Amino acid sequence: MWLWFGQSGNLILIESEDSVICGSRAGKMRDAINFVKCSSLRFSCYRALQHGWDYLVTWFFSLIWRSSLGSVGEGTTISSKVIFMKPRQISFGENCKVLSDVRFLTTTEEGRLAIGDNCLVGAQVLIDFSGGIEVGAGTEFNEQTIVYTHDHAHHDFSITAVRPLKIGSHVRFGARSIVLPSVGNIGDNSIIGAGAVVTKPVPPRVLVVGNPARIVREIV
Repeated sequence: MWLWFGQSGNLILIESEDSVICGSRAGKMRDAINFVKCSSLRFSCYRALQHGWDYLVTWFFSLIWRSSLGSVGEGTTISSKVIFMKPRQISFGENCKVLSDVRFLTTTEEGRLAIGDNCLVGAQVLIDFSGGIEVGAGTEFNEQTIVYTHDHAHHDFSITAVRPLKIGSHVRFGARSIVLPSVGNIGDNSIIGAGAVVTKPVPPRVLVVGNPARIVREIV
């Protein structure tokens, strides 16, 4: 019976000469397993610290935005990296979530943005509420969605035309979808496909995709 030290310094028990090779391989295997375990533990600790820090930062900035925005419902969280123009003209319902790098912009003094309960505004979304926007409960704006409610005259860029937009409840906007000022209304429970360019009103309970977006089927 021999004692053998593996590469990581672990003590390996070898009963005979024939098991030296097997013991050596087992030591290498244990070394690899221990490395993975240690790496996973370090990564888990790092992620836990990162999530904890992100939670504290979001909680802190949510308190700041509550005093700056028109109204914010209970349970709504707003990330630190968010840009608000005319924040007093923006309101959120309860349990909404606004992720990082979101921009809420307007070119007018009259624009209003009212977002209902349980809505999600994903990372890098841009919402232009120059013409006024009303968003129903449970609506989701996924990553890099762009919503426009104003346009400029072709012959004179200083001339701005605005149009209000009403978005129903439980509408889902796929990543990188674009809504143009000509839309006016998006019905309840509709889905805007990823990358779609919406140019006209969308009825309730339909799936629209493409550029320009077209209805491909009804949602039952």
